[in-house]
Amino acid sequence: MELLKLDAEKFKEEKLAEELNNLLEELESRNLNEASIDFINKNIKSLNDLSPEAATKGSKISSTKNAILKHLEKEYKLVTPKYYATMWLPLGMTAFGIPIGAAMYVLTKNAAFMGLGLPIGL
Repeated sequence: MELLKLDAEKFKEEKLAEELNNLLEELESRNLNEASIDFINKNIKSLNDLSPEAATKGSKISSTKNAILKHLEKEYKLVTPKYYATMWLPLGMTAFGIPIGAAMYVLTKNAAFMGLGLPIGL
């Protein structure tokens, strides 16, 4: 079974439509099962069936792309580039950086060291 393509000419949000089509092209080279292909095709078909004057096309494209990515992550453990960096960067800064900076501030009584913990957590 073949994956459908998004009809990019229908959308003013060309960059979003192009990103989704690039994802679909990459997925064609993967060995996906029938259930995944049906799921993806159903989502793309609902996008292609949107009326030309629909105001929320950009958000629909983004939500469809996110739904496909979540499905791929759950089924095949496939993630986008820099996925783990964007997931763990804020955690490192808040869970490690702020406490380290606060400890350095308490030890030295110099507020300049408060901001030094953030790069450490980074």
